[in-house]
Amino acid sequence: MSPKMFVGMLAVFALPALAAENGTVIPVSFAATQTYGMVGLAHGQTARLNLLNLGVIPSPIAANPAAPACAAQIDFLDDQGQLLKSQVLTVPPGKSLSLDLNYDTDLVALAPRFEIRVDVRIPPQAGGILPPVFAGCSLIPSFEIFNNSDNKTVLIIAGPRLSYGPIPLTASPGM
Repeated sequence: MSPKMFVGMLAVFALPALAAENGTVIPVSFAATQTYGMVGLAHGQTARLNLLNLGVIPSPIAANPAAPACAAQIDFLDDQGQLLKSQVLTVPPGKSLSLDLNYDTDLVALAPRFEIRVDVRIPPQAGGILPPVFAGCSLIPSFEIFNNSDNKTVLIIAGPRLSYGPIPLTASPGM
């Protein structure tokens, strides 16, 4: 077991036990956040975040072993962290959905090129106490940029940076 995995498991299981021992209630849940690095978007281009729900990973913990529909909040941000577009997508098992950010219609850009990134936030599953991966939610994202004129993909990125972490139970709007 890697040191990172050990620390993560320690946080998931030991923190609640320590809190209970002290009579403290810690209102946390666990979410996964996947972040793509900065890319440039120019006139005549669209950025698209695709989500695929494999639908083949039943939860070993959940009462219903069927693969769940999985929700994720998609946030397109500029290079200063300002929100450009946001939407929650709920992807049924075996299906995929996407969210587009079109330079020409969604951005009021003064520059010929706009730097953007995209975050994918998968909320806690199974009553808010399990990280999504332990609750059987299996979303696979990919990020692409394509030309509006001919629909040719000019960039595709798979394998974003994934991080799990405790978050307050009061989630952001829309989650």
